[in-house]
Order: sequence, then structure tokens, then C-alpha cells
Amino acid sequence: MFHGSNHDIKDQLEPHISFDGQPYVYGTHDFAYALIRAGKFDPERPLIKEDYGGTLQPITLVELQPNAFRETFDTVGYIYLVSNEYFTPLGNDYVSNSPVP
Repeated sequence: MFHGSNHDIKDQLEPHISFDGQPYVYGTHDFAYALIRAGKFDPERPLIKEDYGGTLQPITLVELQPNAFRETFDTVGYIYLVSNEYFTPLGNDYVSNSPVP
């Protein structure tokens, strides 16, 4: 599985309050989706509307304000390879509410 972040994380991925309002680490089997999630996202200030139906569906992104794509994706991103064993399914995502090495 993959985890996308705009942070260089050395030891383990820590749960953070997410768009779901819960402290999660997210994982996905979809490399393209992990790449999108490596952008700068702020749950308090959503800039992009995202529709993701899973690995076999297209990903749709819509700017909610001018230059939202630039503000979100003009950053260095990191993709982490993570083990399935730490995650449980939640819709089209996988989540862990514990740290993930």
C-alpha cells in the first residue's frame, strides 16, 4: 500500500485529524491517489473538491477557488510504502488510528 504526504517522515506515520474529523493515517493501493494526497491539504481550508471512486474509477479534482491547484500541488511530495497489516477499510480508503512504521 501507499501513503502520500508533503512531509519527509523519518520513523513512522502518526495519525492526524483528517477530513473525516478522526485521527487517521491513510493508505491506498492506488499510486496515483497517493500522489494526489502528497499535496498540501488543510481540513480547515478546503481548496479542492475531490471525487475518488477507487482504483478502477477516474479521480476528479475541481478547484474551489482560483489557483487552488497551484497552492495544493506546488510542493515537494513523498510516497511511502506501508504494510496492509496496519490498515482497515473505510470506504475507498484504508485507515489506521495507530502509528504506522
